[in-house]
Amino acid sequence: MSIETGIHYPLNLNDLPDGWRAAYFGEFTERIEPGFASGEHNQTGSGIPHLRPMNIDRGGRIDFSLVKSVDATKDKRRLAVGDVIFNNTNSPELVGKTAVISQSGEFAFSNHMTRIQLKDSVLPKFAALQFHLLWMRGYFKYNCVKHVNQASISSKTLAQSVPFIWAPLEQQENIVAELEKQFSRLDEAVANLRRVKANLKRYKASVLKAAVEGRLVETEASLARREGRTYETGEQLLQRILEERRARWAGRGKYKELVAPDEEGLHTLPEGWAWCACDQISEKITDGEHISPNTVAHGVPLLSAKDVLDTGVTFDDAKFVAAVDSEKFRSRCNPDRGDVLIVSRGATIGRACLVNSDQEFCLMGSVILMKPHAGVNSAYLLQALKAGFFQTRLTAVSGSTAQQAIYIRDIRPLQMPLPPQAEQARIVAEVDRHLSIIREVEAEVDTNLQRAQALRQATLAKAFSSTLV
Repeated sequence: MSIETGIHYPLNLNDLPDGWRAAYFGEFTERIEPGFASGEHNQTGSGIPHLRPMNIDRGGRIDFSLVKSVDATKDKRRLAVGDVIFNNTNSPELVGKTAVISQSGEFAFSNHMTRIQLKDSVLPKFAALQFHLLWMRGYFKYNCVKHVNQASISSKTLAQSVPFIWAPLEQQENIVAELEKQFSRLDEAVANLRRVKANLKRYKASVLKAAVEGRLVETEASLARREGRTYETGEQLLQRILEERRARWAGRGKYKELVAPDEEGLHTLPEGWAWCACDQISEKITDGEHISPNTVAHGVPLLSAKDVLDTGVTFDDAKFVAAVDSEKFRSRCNPDRGDVLIVSRGATIGRACLVNSDQEFCLMGSVILMKPHAGVNSAYLLQALKAGFFQTRLTAVSGSTAQQAIYIRDIRPLQMPLPPQAEQARIVAEVDRHLSIIREVEAEVDTNLQRAQALRQATLAKAFSSTLV
């Protein structure tokens, strides 16, 4: 029988070992059926568990960490140990996640899941692992039916259009045993790599914390004392900044003194440091346009929250506005190289970066601009903004609702530790040194995680071409 595989099928059906054969999947099944929909569910455990797409993880395992329950009288269909469960509806990238029910209990299942009961000649894990390989290689992604917001594979398609490689039962058992042994070692290695990534994240946080607490480099006070010289303290620097701003005042009416920060509950700073408010050390704190302007095919880039990355701004997916509009927008909000940007809306709220480009651009209201005074090292300011100390305060002012937001009025009074200028520069250099090491290790970890994923796929491919055992 000639088998139509569809595109991106990863296995060779024409060179199978003796005793193996390929056919459409339905030939090896007793039953293929979806579950039932239920709009009424809870997470309190009232009723019975109702397994959904989120309950199959990317490793092909059942994940019970978040289970929704439904009324047991809603439907009589129940999963049993040995049933293969297939995610039939999801985003195209996730359609086809497959796992085996190995835990006894009363489980219902969603209409976005397909229950597969196999003939005695097929081991459930053998079938699930074969489907897991197809999912990893993108086979289901390219052969599913695309809808408006999701994609799907029907029971009929699963039975009549998806190829399946069958091996004698004893060989299936050997293959499953070998895969489980190899994947156990691989899973342990991946877990160790992920622990390294978590430790690197904690290490980065500790470096930034030490930086803003004056514990990362020798303080200017200690250095000056050892060298027998004087120095400008953080308090004197702040006073100089305020006097310069007052002297340059050219606005209407009487100059309004900037409000000093509330120091209640703050940690004690090292000798020579001072607490200041962000407003005191910034020439300008503002945000971008709140009303979406008319865009053009070519012109001045208009950036929003999505264009503000940890490493700087990106113009890859920018919109554009006409030069006349840009001039108006930049009269109020004019980002330049070295300025600090803070995302004030959306999923990445609180993310901050330095403007790392000389290209002229405008901002939308989802980004706040801070122009630091010349006496403040903008890289130090960014490092302080990224420290847990400041991020905690940003989280507190952003609110706890789904519409989290940071406003200009929230940024102005926020407290910032201000070291002497020379110490700011040393802190920046030392933080950069640590972060450079962290980035190198992270890159190596990510490379090894990718290798582990490739090895998993290669091992599965060998299993279903009889070269594994």
